[in-house]
Amino acid sequence: MRQSFAGKIIVLYFRTLREPQLRITSFQKLGQVRLIRSFQYDYSPQIMTATISYPQTADLASDDYLVVGLATCFIKDDDGVHEVHVVEPIPSAALEAIVKGIPTSYELATATTIGTLITEDSLHLPENFPADVQFCDDFAFRATSSARTYKAKTSAQSYIPAGTTRTDFNFSIDRKRVLNSQRIVKTEDNVKQHKYTHEVL
Repeated sequence: MRQSFAGKIIVLYFRTLREPQLRITSFQKLGQVRLIRSFQYDYSPQIMTATISYPQTADLASDDYLVVGLATCFIKDDDGVHEVHVVEPIPSAALEAIVKGIPTSYELATATTIGTLITEDSLHLPENFPADVQFCDDFAFRATSSARTYKAKTSAQSYIPAGTTRTDFNFSIDRKRVLNSQRIVKTEDNVKQHKYTHEVL
């Protein structure tokens, strides 16, 4: 008997090391999810709390196939750029591109089930992932979305059979994935206009 995977509210607690303290508050109203986020950087070890709510997922079951990857990303601050490791769901289209050899920030990927990673009250790391990694933003929502892509294209499940891990990727951090990168617009970036541009000649 397949267990229906309904939407849950998940609270998880884990420590961060030189990573932003993240607090996410979300609630569900009339079938829609609104997210209120606040970010506070604190480089002393802190407890990270995330409350995650996402839409109902009656079309998914706990034993549905899902791939998650271990990504090397970066966080930028006044002291420079710091490396962090993040657990992210990988949709089928992205996995197909990765196995073809494009450069990727994923060191490895594991095929598991959505029920193995997401239970009623917590998120769980795959057994072969290091304990000091962190879950990506909106992990539960992204995981359910990714699981649907493998239901729609079951042939993609052959790239990593369920219960196995693949590491033969073209791993590269030459182009760093900066999670908190922001574009700062400066005055000198403005397009220079001719002095007569706004005059009637």
